[in-house]
Amino acid sequence: METEKVKNLQQTIGDTQELIRSFSTDAPQRNTSLSEQDLSLQERVRAQLRAALFDIHDIFFTMTLEERLSLLQQDREKEKAKSPKDKVISSAATQKSLDRKKR
Repeated sequence: METEKVKNLQQTIGDTQELIRSFSTDAPQRNTSLSEQDLSLQERVRAQLRAALFDIHDIFFTMTLEERLSLLQQDREKEKAKSPKDKVISSAATQKSLDRKKR
């Protein structure tokens, strides 16, 4: 299921795992104990990772088929609504130049 929600969750999981790995590789290099702020940050990042993993689990194992189909439908509707806005609007001069190149 490649919805925006799932893609964002996958990105969050990857980013938080990378940050957690950097904590474990950076700490021995500094040879100092971690500050309260560092420990608090680590705990918040771990909590964010757990939440994203639970969300992924819910989508694939807890949601009913109808709920998953609804999620897909919502994603398609967002894509359709986004499409016209994403188109680049050319100025009249640019449009004329492009028309001449086509001839």
